[in-house]
Amino acid sequence: MPVLKIETNQLLSQEQAAVLMNDATDMLCRVLDKPKTYMMVHVDSGCSLMFNGSTDPFAFVQLRLFAVPEGGASKLIAGISEFIEKALEVKPDRQYIQLSEMKPAHFGWNGGPC
Repeated sequence: MPVLKIETNQLLSQEQAAVLMNDATDMLCRVLDKPKTYMMVHVDSGCSLMFNGSTDPFAFVQLRLFAVPEGGASKLIAGISEFIEKALEVKPDRQYIQLSEMKPAHFGWNGGPC
């Protein structure tokens, strides 16, 4: 179950956050080639974030998944970065993207581990 968390210092309305989550889910389905039923997206907007001494628009994005596809980290990061630039108008040099692998046995869903 991929989990995408987007933190940004931009303040989004509930409607804007909902659109962002829906669009992010679609993007994950494309880059991971998985159905929506597996995707979880969390958006935290209006965060107190500073990068390089500036509070200009910034995004910290974390993608947790059971396994990063072999040789796929570059593709994932590029796809996420392109999405963030279009969706939030945050330039790639104002983004940090972190990929993390998690053990299925350490992640619960539907009353038990995955």
